[in-house]
Amino acid sequence: MGNELAIVRASVEHAHSLALTMRPADVAELAAGAAAPLDVLMYALRVSELAGTVLVGGVVAAMFGVERVGPPPTVLGGRGQGKIWLLTGHAFVTAALPCARAAQRMLGELLERYAVLWNLVDGRHGDALRFLVLLGAELGSPVPILPTMVPFVPFAFRSAP
Repeated sequence: MGNELAIVRASVEHAHSLALTMRPADVAELAAGAAAPLDVLMYALRVSELAGTVLVGGVVAAMFGVERVGPPPTVLGGRGQGKIWLLTGHAFVTAALPCARAAQRMLGELLERYAVLWNLVDGRHGDALRFLVLLGAELGSPVPILPTMVPFVPFAFRSAP
């Protein structure tokens, strides 16, 4: 198997696996919102219009998805917005470059479907912020989030007009 990378449809089994191997910075981000990894992953799977799992050598390295926000696109135009999410495990670091390339391709495909993809990221999570910049995200000013008042940074990806 080696470090072969594959992107597959996300499953409950993947969520259980990632919850046990999630990177500490991702766990801290969830804890800032008073949430546990498995609870967040299960919720994200339920509300996401699409969700995927990144496997590295058959090991769950990350899970991602998009929850549609606002009205769906119509025949008159408009692709709508999506709330994008990504949570990573230790295997993500072992294949950082292939994961980044795969994320760039996937983001391009998603921006054909959504006009804007956005969310918030823990302002303490330097790796996540650098990854977002690498992918071309627009970053906003940090805002404190309840209940912990940890600063979260809004970000957005926009499709070409």
